[in-house]
Amino acid sequence: MIETLNAATLGYVLGGLRPADETELLAMMGDLSPATIAEACLQGPAWSCRVHGETVAAFGYKHRTRYVVEAWCLGTVKITRGMPEITTFIREEFPKQFDAAGVQVCEVRSIMSHKAAHEWMTGRLGFTYRVILADQGGNGESVALLTWRRPWKVP
Repeated sequence: MIETLNAATLGYVLGGLRPADETELLAMMGDLSPATIAEACLQGPAWSCRVHGETVAAFGYKHRTRYVVEAWCLGTVKITRGMPEITTFIREEFPKQFDAAGVQVCEVRSIMSHKAAHEWMTGRLGFTYRVILADQGGNGESVALLTWRRPWKVP
């Protein structure tokens, strides 16, 4: 079940992050304090996914400019249970919201070692690699900039 995200639910997800997402947050933000993460994640529309009553993920996006949004997704170790529903929601709802707001590009930045995220974004959502930013992660790891562009084609 997809629901609007609140701070308490985000805190639950952060308390049970899968290791790859924790590594990525540390590399991208440099700070794993719940307040810092909540400030970043709750700047725009955001949702949670529950499976059998248990929250398994939080995801959303925020505007970088009028025409560009930055999307994000964080999951617990049980995120795979919610991926079909999250994928369907993003494929169906994000384009409607983006079109209504005049958004042209959805960006994601992700450390190169987070292979599962890259496979999901490129294989299921239609993102493409735009550039690899060498040594730009807080941990010195390279960061991929992936984009999903209007007209929001999905595989």
